[in-house]
Amino acid sequence: MRPASAPTPRTAGTAAAAPAPSAKHPAAAATTPTKPPLPSSRSGPSWLDLAAHLRKLRSTVYAELAALPAVHSVHFASSAATSGTSNPPPLVYVSPRRPLADSGVDQQLWLARTDDTIAEPRPLLLGHEWAARLRRARFAPVSPLAAAWRRSGLERQRRSLHQCTIDLLHVSAHDAAALLVVFVVRSTLFVAHVDPADPTAHAHCLAQVHLMGIYDPQIVRAVDPATGRPRLACFYLDACSHGQLHLLELDLTFASRPVALPDYNAQEEFARHTGYWPSLTARRVLFTAVDDTHVPLFAIANDVHVRYPRAGLPNPTTSLHLCHVPSRTATALADVDAMLDQVAPWREYLTRAGWIDDDTAWVQVLSRNQRRMAVVALHLAGTNAALTVVWEEESATKWIPIHSLIAFVPTPDASLALVIASERAGFMELYHATAVPGSPAPRPPPTRLTHGPSFAVSRWDPLAVHHETGTVFFHARRRVGPASPLFETCLCSVDLTSPGTVHAWTPDGWDARAVLSGCGTAAVVTLSHLRHPPVVVGTSLLPTRDAAAGRIAAALVGAADDPPRGLLDHCSGSVPATLSLVRPQHFHLTSPASGLPVQGFLWLPTTTTSSETPLPTVVIAYAGPDVASVHADWYAGRAGGAVVRALALLELGFAVVMVDGRGAAHPQLGAEFEAAIARPDAPMVVAATVSGTSAGEDGAAAAAVVSDTSSSGAAGPRALQTVPAATEERVGGRHTALRARTRSQSRGRGTRSNDPAPLPAANTTTVTTALGDGELADQVAALRYLFAQGVPLDPARVAITGWSFGGFVALMALAKYPDVFRVAVAGAPVTCWTQYDSAYAERFLGDPHANAAAYTASSVLTYVPRLPKEPNRLFLVHGQLDDNVHLARHTQPLVDALVRHGVPHALQVYPSERHGLRQAPSIEHFETQYLWWLTQHL
Repeated sequence: MRPASAPTPRTAGTAAAAPAPSAKHPAAAATTPTKPPLPSSRSGPSWLDLAAHLRKLRSTVYAELAALPAVHSVHFASSAATSGTSNPPPLVYVSPRRPLADSGVDQQLWLARTDDTIAEPRPLLLGHEWAARLRRARFAPVSPLAAAWRRSGLERQRRSLHQCTIDLLHVSAHDAAALLVVFVVRSTLFVAHVDPADPTAHAHCLAQVHLMGIYDPQIVRAVDPATGRPRLACFYLDACSHGQLHLLELDLTFASRPVALPDYNAQEEFARHTGYWPSLTARRVLFTAVDDTHVPLFAIANDVHVRYPRAGLPNPTTSLHLCHVPSRTATALADVDAMLDQVAPWREYLTRAGWIDDDTAWVQVLSRNQRRMAVVALHLAGTNAALTVVWEEESATKWIPIHSLIAFVPTPDASLALVIASERAGFMELYHATAVPGSPAPRPPPTRLTHGPSFAVSRWDPLAVHHETGTVFFHARRRVGPASPLFETCLCSVDLTSPGTVHAWTPDGWDARAVLSGCGTAAVVTLSHLRHPPVVVGTSLLPTRDAAAGRIAAALVGAADDPPRGLLDHCSGSVPATLSLVRPQHFHLTSPASGLPVQGFLWLPTTTTSSETPLPTVVIAYAGPDVASVHADWYAGRAGGAVVRALALLELGFAVVMVDGRGAAHPQLGAEFEAAIARPDAPMVVAATVSGTSAGEDGAAAAAVVSDTSSSGAAGPRALQTVPAATEERVGGRHTALRARTRSQSRGRGTRSNDPAPLPAANTTTVTTALGDGELADQVAALRYLFAQGVPLDPARVAITGWSFGGFVALMALAKYPDVFRVAVAGAPVTCWTQYDSAYAERFLGDPHANAAAYTASSVLTYVPRLPKEPNRLFLVHGQLDDNVHLARHTQPLVDALVRHGVPHALQVYPSERHGLRQAPSIEHFETQYLWWLTQHL
């Protein structure tokens, strides 16, 4: 469960001063326009008015976003010649700028250099010939199975609204004067040739192949041993043969069942989107075969079935295989699997793999409870395989996060050297580990290269190693200013020979995300801050850090060039007018219950005429792990993927709040901050079974309610409590009836007349692990902080909305804090964690057979009797084809329970949608209904 993260703002009191606006980028100095409010009546705008305004707003926002720098799918040219210290490689990327007219493709390929040879990038696909080729490819037939795999893959690969029409696969140096560029448009693969030294040259098509079933293509640049000339090997999975592995021009097929397709958990929870890895010379392919026949089929719809591994039930099994490409044969690596069982008998998941050299592969394996992990080298030369454990770690307090910050480094002898990120010391840090194959001596202790929290490593951003100099490039979080609680991401480096000495390559006050060349010689860096839209800079990382940092700084301030040298893409020079209406204020506090930091963004409508006018407020929540909404980049300050919704809410007179509490993706706060998401503020007493609750598919009780047994001043475990009456507090110098409660306020108070009567508990258990408790308390603490600061928010009119984990949090909020949140909108919510996938649910709650009470305490179904019995307070939304959070396993049982307990609710089902809404009519309908519902009932 990994939603798209949002961006952030800053206030004058907490943010570091940003660089002064320049004539080249005066965006930061642009004045903020004020838009007139929507036409409205006393009951709010009509549906038709909202729909029409949203269409215009969405069109405006998308046009403004399209005018911003947009560089996607960056590929640096690979070649032995470009890996030295003096020749930074050219690069090719995809951008929506200047698409070829009449081609049917809304993107363009661009060529740029990271040295001073070319000031301006140039488009590659030009002329009538390319227009005709792309048009044919755009409308060429595609295998239905390949199309289905692609839709599912896009869902797994973070449900991004951006989907490249041009899938750029590979760029390499063909000879001294030419590049080969390989890309796919739908089901057609193109190989193009371009001369990077000729500023007027465009791409020439060398080959065009229609492969109706192509999926997950990978290109390997190898040297033909017979001729010594470079060649390209294109491997791909063929949906027309149900997933067999093919090599272009060799008809390489093997196995009688689909191979190399990663299982569900590998894709969704560990971000491993491939199941095969060609060797460096394309002579061998390491691949997985997945056996999921013991995982029951589940019918999402009449003709859509999935094998979905649920918590506490068997997972698919993965075995390793090796293909010898010249002989077109594949063999199962049964001996390797057996040896892995010996060195890692606890292994359950294969989370990463790759090659060190042509005879040595490596795999990363993880235990089912995700507390043990190892990186193992597989020596595959000859007939007898051997293993070397290069890295192993175990955590007693928290799951081990899986990431791609793993890089093997060449050594002058037979030893193996690895750079890897780990939380073993409490923060995400880089380590340099070595091992000697076949040596009976214990591995030497690894060297810690970085130290948190000053430069806490970001595991969501790439890493690269420059082998000649031993420089490791990575991303880290640092404070925006010395006293600021807001953090930005920066590009950093550390030398293998100077552990602990970290250098920052990007300027202070700018959030930076870089795409790095594999050899660590060049980077494409996107920089922004809360008041300045993105700037994209291509730069060499050679010969010195000062030279690269100077090039980046020169591009940011404009220098004397027009356009600034190094810019790969640039905007018109001003903040987009409509997007500038989203002006966030950053706030921070310490959670009164946990003592952990909480921070958030607040957006106030620009049409507010009086600071005394209390505003209805919408909390847009995710509140789950692995996501941060509050950070120092420009998109975060515009509410990220919720920008259209946030803008519409502001224009309607709502305030908007986003909060990052415990568990959010802030590595600078350490592993304990992330682990705290699964720990309630105090132990809870729950009942595993209660009369009147429904059973899940496996017969386990799906809900439990326990009466309030706490007493004033009690320090022991707390029971699941009924909802107390509203209390009155002084906020901002005036009395306000807070529709809120704290645990200390609720003790000894009676229940409201519409609260469910306490139910008797049976088989009570004390729970110290639960979801939907501590992270929700942080959302409430943030609201109370804003009330206490005198922000003109109406405590009687607060809504909470969210999708996926955010939908789960919204439901728990309305059940646990009905006096804080007037209404809730829950999209695709997880309502019972025993029905969710094994890797995610067990990561936080453990084995449901051994920890059933934690699952009960974390289930929305447990709290259905507490949901308010008033109408128009709960709105549920779900896509019928959702293959992540199944409608039939989550929303349908919830609706049954709501009906059984007499809880009013509204339900919207989208029959053709999956976990995220992707079709324009569905998005338009939902956003209109969402806004109309809030205006009517908040």
